[in-house]
Amino acid sequence: MAGPGPAAPGPREGRAKGRGRGLRPAARAGPGTGTGGRPAPGAAGRAGEGLRAAGALADGAAAHPGPRPRPGEPAPGAAPGVGATVPAGPGARRRRALRVALAVFLLLAGTLVAGAAVRRWLQPPVVTVPAVEGLPLIEAQSRLEQAGLQWQIVEERYDNSEVNTVIAQRPEGGARVRMGQTVELVVSKGPQWLSVPDVRGLAERDARLRLENAGLVVEVRYEHADEPEGVVVDQDPGPGSPIQAGMTVYLTVSRGPESRPVVVPSLFGLTVAGAQDELRAVGLVAGAVQERHSPYPAGTVIGQDPAAAASVERGSRVDLVVSKGPAPAPPGKGKAGATHQATLDVRIEGSGSHRLRVDVEDAAGRRTVYDGTVQGGQGIEVPVSWQGDRAQALIYVDGQLVERRPLEPSGGKGKGRDRTSDEPAPGAGEPVDGEGTPDGGGDDG
Repeated sequence: MAGPGPAAPGPREGRAKGRGRGLRPAARAGPGTGTGGRPAPGAAGRAGEGLRAAGALADGAAAHPGPRPRPGEPAPGAAPGVGATVPAGPGARRRRALRVALAVFLLLAGTLVAGAAVRRWLQPPVVTVPAVEGLPLIEAQSRLEQAGLQWQIVEERYDNSEVNTVIAQRPEGGARVRMGQTVELVVSKGPQWLSVPDVRGLAERDARLRLENAGLVVEVRYEHADEPEGVVVDQDPGPGSPIQAGMTVYLTVSRGPESRPVVVPSLFGLTVAGAQDELRAVGLVAGAVQERHSPYPAGTVIGQDPAAAASVERGSRVDLVVSKGPAPAPPGKGKAGATHQATLDVRIEGSGSHRLRVDVEDAAGRRTVYDGTVQGGQGIEVPVSWQGDRAQALIYVDGQLVERRPLEPSGGKGKGRDRTSDEPAPGAGEPVDGEGTPDGGGDDG
């Protein structure tokens, strides 16, 4: 009879065979063995075939060792569910911890680098804007780019600078801005040629507006002229001249007619109409006309204010004193006597204007023959006439009696003598009071 078939190997025997020890299980007889020592067909037979295959694989693994299995993983070549996992040792755990620490370090370093880059992008450093006004555009662009700034041309306009020259920038040079900011540039298109407008005859304000609106600069000079005050009388350059925009046009504006001093002419002996014509010819105007009795023909000028040779402003008024003829004799005094004539030469010392008045006192009474303004240091001739053999001239300067000059006839009948050339008259310089009469006198001034 055939012996029992091979029994299934135990766990220990299986592991020993898997490790390449070359142990084989002992043959046992057991149920299910057929004749001739072969296992009977069925489940036991299939198990035996599986064990034989596992043993063959184990022998091959021992002869050709492969990579070491990782901890916790089945050995290579082991049948599923047959071999046990390799336990993890202390060295494997240390290597795993190092790999984890390295990964954490690299993650933190990457985070720091990324944060710095983001912060630099969100908040760039501060730089100083270079001053590029007056530079050629190419050089200005180079300087801005070297400073880490961008640039942009925002305007091109005519200017006296060369073409493509920077004439303005925003922000200005020296400003502190963030790197990467844009600097706006204004670039010159070169000078623009214009034709000078004609502004002569316009008021100063209108002429200025017209020239400035044309892109020109205005400077004004003032001069006296016959045109009304504030009117443009001349311009330089003249109308129609070529000129560059931004250049200067000089205007001459009238101050009005110049006020020059006028010397007052002598009007003595002229009629009122003749005196008015004489004054009008030198730019003066005849003022008030006052009439007085005098030995001179009626209607002729015997006095004026301001006096002859005085300097006055153009357009000043000159008052006139006109003769009414000889005064009638006072009642009860009878015949006053013969009439005599002479000329008094009166000179005022000092400087400035002084009021001069000359009165004549004779047999017919007292009367004023001259009343006007005389410049100091000048002399004036005053014609006088008197009646009778004895008379005197009273000379007042600024209301003060300064001299008494006797008037006496000289030679034949009807002739007079002038003692007033340079001789001091009796009574000159005497103290006066009241209206300018000598002490103890009865003059009524």
